Formats: sequence, C-alpha cells, structure tokens
Amino acid sequence: MTIPLKKFISDESLDFALRHVLDFYDTDFFPRIEEFTALAYSWSDVKTHILNSDLDGVLSASPIVKPWPKAKSGYRIVHRLEALDAIVYTAFAKTVAQNVESARADEKTACSYRISLDHHGFFQYGSGFHIYRERNENLAAKYPYVLTADI
Repeated sequence: MTIPLKKFISDESLDFALRHVLDFYDTDFFPRIEEFTALAYSWSDVKTHILNSDLDGVLSASPIVKPWPKAKSGYRIVHRLEALDAIVYTAFAKTVAQNVESARADEKTACSYRISLDHHGFFQYGSGFHIYRERNENLAAKYPYVLTADI
C-alpha cells in the first residue's frame, strides 16, 4: 500500500523548505549547490511530484557522509542529502518544529539552536552560542570549576 507524502507534509511546508534551503543552504559544511535554484525554477511541477510521491519511494539516495575537521582538533561526521531529499526532510522538520521546540529543555540547560520559525527559516534568533558563552561566564564567576560539553 502506498501512502502519498501529502498525508504528512503540506504545500506550505514544502514552500517553506524551498525558501529555507535557498536562503540558508542545506549544510554548514559543504559548498552551496545550485540544484535548489534549478528546483525553484520548476517549483510547481517539483512540488506536485513530491506531494504525489509515495512515502517509501520519495527519497533518492544515501547521503554523502564525510569526516570534517573541527576548528581546534578532532573530526565530526557530516552528512549531505541529495537536493530533493533535503527539501522533503526540511518540510518534515517544519511540520513537527513547534511540537519539538515546546518539548525541549529551556535555553539555560540546552544552548543549541532554538526553533523559532519565520517566513524563511527555523532559526530567526541565531545559533544560541551567545547564550552558551554567557552561561559559561556566569558559572565561572560563581564556581571554581565549570564543565561544559559540545554534543
């Protein structure tokens, strides 16, 4: 039995996803790709194709997976989805974003990106790194030792 994606994501969430990847790209690590501009050129047809595709068959390929050097030492594993897959994934994320954010720990506990939707993206207030640094500085002023983790 096939289930079309339009049962899970909306026309609006796909439009949001396209705006998001055009404005902010699909990754912080790899260079910008022009496939998103090409998909935008035929967006009406692309969107219809996605919404009418079945959930099991819409994703096209395994992501590119590479170790990426961290700024000071070590590596992290990064992924890059194919362009169409990135749009579908972003539309799914948009669909559940408010519920996920409302279930998260407060920003003094988890200083990561906080979901705050605007017309073009998820993170209108930035990365949260300034909150992390401020929290560390406040704790360092209060205690002789502070342990932090970047997970």
